Amino acid sequence: MTSQSKSLSQKLERVQNSIQKFPAAAVSLNTATDQLGKSVADLDGVLKKFSLGVPTWVSIVSSKHEEYYYREEIGYAKVGGKWGIAIRTVQGDDHAPEDQDENCWLFPDAPRLLRVRTIEGIPELLEALVESAAEMTKKITEKAEEVAALTAGIAAVITPPKGRMVNVGELMNMGEAMKDVVLSNPQTIRQAGKR
Repeated sequence: MTSQSKSLSQKLERVQNSIQKFPAAAVSLNTATDQLGKSVADLDGVLKKFSLGVPTWVSIVSSKHEEYYYREEIGYAKVGGKWGIAIRTVQGDDHAPEDQDENCWLFPDAPRLLRVRTIEGIPELLEALVESAAEMTKKITEKAEEVAALTAGIAAVITPPKGRMVNVGELMNMGEAMKDVVLSNPQTIRQAGKR
């Protein structure tokens, strides 16, 4: 047997040994992946009960070379019309933000390697979700107060004080919305010249 055929024979034996291990390796890998997926699905179910609806992302892997960047993130977001734990990759160039490339998946649909790498961010994601919900609550409360104040201001302008009469000439100069308010209270309308 020549050294070349001996080398080929050894390679073939190594390949055959490896191939024989594939079924067991695949079963183990798929079982572990299914277990991870079930655990995340259970957590996802718990989060959905709270109906947070606040997209939140936590960066797990981040790299930057000059103006180029790449991030792997785990988050809670709406992907394909469904809320859930999600994974995204973001890459781009600081000088061309309009060319940023983003890929986003719900957790079970993401590539396996990304699921494994980003899962360690779950505790940080949960903390970030609480913070995001608190920030959103504050913003909504402030906006609700602002709208209430605007509504009260508008109502004061378009609703005549009790007992004040609006003459037909004033009514003709009002916008449609104001006319509707005044006309809904006919006793405030008086004919021109009548007091």
